[in-house]
Amino acid sequence: IPKVLFFQEGPGVRNWQFTDKGIKLLNVGNINNGKVDLNKTKIYLSEKEATGTYKHFLVDEGDLLIACSGIVVDNFHNKIAFAEKEHLPLFLNTSTMRFKALNDEVDLNYFKYYLQTIHFTAQLRKLITGSAQLNFGPSHIKKIDVLLPPIETQKRISQILDDAAALRDKTRQLIKEYDALAQSIFLEMFGDPVKNSKKLEIKKLGNICG
Repeated sequence: IPKVLFFQEGPGVRNWQFTDKGIKLLNVGNINNGKVDLNKTKIYLSEKEATGTYKHFLVDEGDLLIACSGIVVDNFHNKIAFAEKEHLPLFLNTSTMRFKALNDEVDLNYFKYYLQTIHFTAQLRKLITGSAQLNFGPSHIKKIDVLLPPIETQKRISQILDDAAALRDKTRQLIKEYDALAQSIFLEMFGDPVKNSKKLEIKKLGNICG
């Protein structure tokens, strides 16, 4: 991985350095379901520190961000996301890492999917202690090999997986809409079963079923 990617974990910013305004700190809880959500975080680092002593930890648009501590193994795929312009300015905090491509040998979107493969997690588990949660850092990442087909193949693979993910999300949304529709039809036909607004006759199940 070090031959094709730059990677970096955030510094151990202490509680006493937190401020109520400035530049937001990225935390493990901000990366969920493959997206960065900063709406609920109120932890900041002063702009003076963030753009001064710690300026090399400022996140850039397009950085691939991951949570790397206290993560349930089976949920790791949800703790990977790209930094977008709307998230900036943003400061990398401890237990989070970022990746950047060093050259044109690797497609960062392909690498995002590679992080979710058994080939990656199997190597990682051999390097870390504990099996219930993932706790790792740059020292582990630098020892991991990455499968790199030609760049055009990487892009084709990532595009196929992007399309599959979009289809999956659309299917989930349709299922939610179908569930809502079924509930609406039921309520229209029978009313609220708790309030029994349609004054339907109520009987014990045992009296009508053998």
